[in-house]
Amino acid sequence: FQPLDGAKPVAAVRADAPYTTSQEQSETASLVHGLLSESRFAYRPRPLDAALSQEVYKRYLEAIDGGRIYLTAEDLARFRGLPTGMGDALRKVNVDPAYALFDLYRQRVKERSEYARGLLKQDIFSFSGQDRFEYDRKDAPWLADRAALADMAPEYGAAGGCFAVEEITLDYLRLSGRPEAT
Repeated sequence: FQPLDGAKPVAAVRADAPYTTSQEQSETASLVHGLLSESRFAYRPRPLDAALSQEVYKRYLEAIDGGRIYLTAEDLARFRGLPTGMGDALRKVNVDPAYALFDLYRQRVKERSEYARGLLKQDIFSFSGQDRFEYDRKDAPWLADRAALADMAPEYGAAGGCFAVEEITLDYLRLSGRPEAT
């Protein structure tokens, strides 16, 4: 990949490789923190305290799993110091905790995708059109663990409706011009 702006080329990274903080990212985090947290350049300067850390953490979770269909309360408990400690991590130019959480998210997405693909290979769907699933869980509490997530909609790939396998299959058949009934 060669950037258009003349910056250094970005090295290719395996899709499943864990994220790590580069020197450029550290410098950028430091610069952003310096400019925006309590400086005269900030529109609304705020100290990067526990309250702001919790807000940053909340928005980070919304960005990576806003539908609350991949991560669970059990997963997030592994990062229990992150909500109030994110500010300290950013101040110290350490984005590795956020990357670790994102790596777990990627792992959960991969697991759910593989499970859904496995379901598609089985002849277990009725396609009755009467199934329901909760696809917008942004205001719902985090489910306790992966078993609770799987129980929410086991026929949909244990992903809380994100992998509505029957509906996705019907959409595929319609878009590819194939008949729905086979």
